[in-house]
Amino acid sequence: SFLLHTGFGGAALFDEQFVREHGLPTALDPDAPTLQDSYGNPVRTQRLQRTSLRLGTLVFDDVPAAVFGGQLGGRRTSVLGGTVLTRMNLVFAADRRHLYVRPNARFAAPWPTAKQGPS
Repeated sequence: SFLLHTGFGGAALFDEQFVREHGLPTALDPDAPTLQDSYGNPVRTQRLQRTSLRLGTLVFDDVPAAVFGGQLGGRRTSVLGGTVLTRMNLVFAADRRHLYVRPNARFAAPWPTAKQGPS
C-alpha cells in the first residue's frame, strides 16, 4: 500500500520491505538527502536506480525513487509524492475502496533532475 502524500515534493519513497519483496536494486549514495518527518525527526534515504512504477494500468518509466526505513506513524508504508501525483487525475469512489487514475497532460513530462527530496 502507498501513502499518497501531496506535501512530499519527490516522486516515490519505498519502504525497505517493498524494495526486498520486489527485488529493486539499490545504489549506495552518501549524498542521498536526509528528509524530515512532520515532527522534525530525520528520515535517512538511499537512492534507487531509476525504476518503472505501475499504478493500475499506468506505467511510469525511469521514476526517481528512494528507499527509507518506512516507519511513519508506527506503520510501514511507501509514499507517492507530488512529482508522481501531478501526472494523473485521481478520483476516489464513494465507497472509499477504489481509486481511479487517468493520465493528464503532465503524464509524459520529463522527471526532474534534482536530487530526490522535497521541492
